[in-house]
Amino acid sequence: MSGVYDVYEHPTKGAWGVSVQSMRVLTAEVAGGLVRQANLLPHNLAPVVSKRVRAGFKKITRRKYLQLDGEENGLLKGRFTEDHPELAIGEELIFFTTVSIGDDVAALAQQWEAVLETTDVRPEALEAWLTRVRRACQYIAVPASHPAIALVVADWVVDGRRMLISDRPGVPQRVPKEVPLEWEEWLAYFFTKHNETRDALVQLGWSVRDAMFANQAIASLNSGNDGGWLADAASVAF
Repeated sequence: MSGVYDVYEHPTKGAWGVSVQSMRVLTAEVAGGLVRQANLLPHNLAPVVSKRVRAGFKKITRRKYLQLDGEENGLLKGRFTEDHPELAIGEELIFFTTVSIGDDVAALAQQWEAVLETTDVRPEALEAWLTRVRRACQYIAVPASHPAIALVVADWVVDGRRMLISDRPGVPQRVPKEVPLEWEEWLAYFFTKHNETRDALVQLGWSVRDAMFANQAIASLNSGNDGGWLADAASVAF
């Protein structure tokens, strides 16, 4: 991501933007889908802006992000957009979460890759998403490409009491491994094939059956011997 730009548009010459970042001034000219970037010394900014205005460029109200879309024949492609580049994923977005200062996104990507390789997520779709995760600076976006991806990220977000942002209301408040049916119902809006999300839960080891056995194990541990915690509480009280 290359920052937020004040953008000036021209009816025939495309758009030109300027981003002031600390002691750096970055400019970007976008025309015909191609991007030309440059650096300016701070004291040269005002004259350059004046020159653009005299040439017919008009400043628009809303600031925009510079979305870079790779290279073609050695030329950089891109566009100005109001959408944050890390959320402009080119496909339907289920939800996104924020990246905190202490998050190691490379380690997260490695961890998620190991888990998701055990599912039937298409390798090319998985690698494309993991690449975005490794590059994430502010947001991790979850596309509607496979329910296993959504479930794995949701588990991390909910377990860590992080912010999960979605246009879809009714997000479950517990992790998928504990309430798989709730997540299956919530994700049904995005994944409509028969048992699509249920199969992903099974592949992850988070099916309803898995949840039942996990809950039974927890209940058994909590009960313990001699009446479990109730007996302990009674012995302390009396």
